[in-house]
Amino acid sequence: MDNQTRLCLEVKGLSKRFGGQQVLREVSFSLQEGEILGIIGPNGAGKTTLFNIISGWVTPSGGEVVFFGEKTTDWTPDRLCRAGMARTFQMPQIFPEMSVLENVMTGAWFGQPSPPAAAQARAQSREFLELVALTASETTPARDLSLMQQRLLELARALATRPKLLLLDEIAAGLSLKAVKCLTNLILRLRTQGLTLLLTDHLLNLIMPVSDRLLALDQGEIIAAGPPQEIIHDPEVESAYLGVRDPAGEEG
Repeated sequence: MDNQTRLCLEVKGLSKRFGGQQVLREVSFSLQEGEILGIIGPNGAGKTTLFNIISGWVTPSGGEVVFFGEKTTDWTPDRLCRAGMARTFQMPQIFPEMSVLENVMTGAWFGQPSPPAAAQARAQSREFLELVALTASETTPARDLSLMQQRLLELARALATRPKLLLLDEIAAGLSLKAVKCLTNLILRLRTQGLTLLLTDHLLNLIMPVSDRLLALDQGEIIAAGPPQEIIHDPEVESAYLGVRDPAGEEG
């Protein structure tokens, strides 16, 4: 990254316990503006909980989140969205009765300090629908889309909020190889436009080519961080994916 980039996100010692289960343990990392950071790990590693804390859906048991220099640990999701943070979910959160275009227009209105007029919001939304190849479905009720299309719709709506930081949680799940290739190209294109991305996915042929760095989680803690090609061949990462990592008998 060049010398003029800013620190976009700082995660400092995040921990989360649900009842007797420790889901995150002292997780710390930072993300530079314009960078793409991929988070990998087996099921139950704590990836989605981490996303939920960063984006304001869950309160941590300890630690803090700093977004462009402001402590945002206690901010609500709507406040974070208006500050420039958007996300997608593992199961797409759409407005099922609204049309595809109307879904994206809600993002255009909601995420900007001065909401655009309807005609402008419609035009902006169509640009994002074109990006995700859903232009032909703009009048379709969102409930009638396939799961793959709903994921792309949610991505278009998130982009319509004009985020500075975009969190993608398993965005490629259920997509065809052809769709994943298109999504990979789209993510790289978004970065050239100045967008910072934090993503998690089990599909390595998406996360490997787009990520500047990878962070590997297992049982709520960071076990490796660094360049993708190094992390993917790290013995501890490999053992975590194979299910043979033993953290001295700690609860998983």
